[in-house]
Amino acid sequence: SDAKRFAAGLRACANHPMLAPLDQFAESGNVACSSQLFAVLQRQSLGKPLRRIYWNVLLKAHANAGDDVGAVRVYREMRHSLVAPNHRTFGKLIEAAAKAGSITGAETWFCTLTSEICFSNEAIEYVAVIDACAKGGDPERACAWLERMPFGQLQPGLTAYTAVTSAFATDGNSEKAMVWFQKMHTAAVTPNAIAYNVVVDALAKSSNAKEAILWSKR
Repeated sequence: SDAKRFAAGLRACANHPMLAPLDQFAESGNVACSSQLFAVLQRQSLGKPLRRIYWNVLLKAHANAGDDVGAVRVYREMRHSLVAPNHRTFGKLIEAAAKAGSITGAETWFCTLTSEICFSNEAIEYVAVIDACAKGGDPERACAWLERMPFGQLQPGLTAYTAVTSAFATDGNSEKAMVWFQKMHTAAVTPNAIAYNVVVDALAKSSNAKEAILWSKR
């Protein structure tokens, strides 16, 4: 149960007031236990602000849970405590918005990152926005973000292409899904089983069973 896991984390925190117990909860997206343990660490700090890494791990919990509202609240508390954000901070905020399917939220945090820190050269941040567009049902917007990656001196990889292909598949557009699958090939990006399955699912949803079977045998 959460109560038992929190108690175990609390004991570890009492003996070793470090990052590991908090990160364990964050990794699984356990916001409740992460927040409780973070509050304990704050009390143990005797009024001194916790280091940025602790705040980022708490944001990680909200991101893994897809809790964009909670992530924003943590960010505001972080800034109120005069702790400066970094690349990872905004990365987690983008991820939280993406998992919640908030296109506007993901794009807004990406723009905040580029205005406050620097132009993003992290593929994971672009992919998170692409994923938000996919979850938000806007595959064309997902394409636009993939096409922006070279401007950040990044070449789209398997995850980015698969996210765009999946966006069209989810939208029921098997033709566009196959176009982006082919673009993946053209860009010398080797597709994996997940990428193939995305196209198979898209074809199946469009009632093209024969073509879906052919793709499934590739």
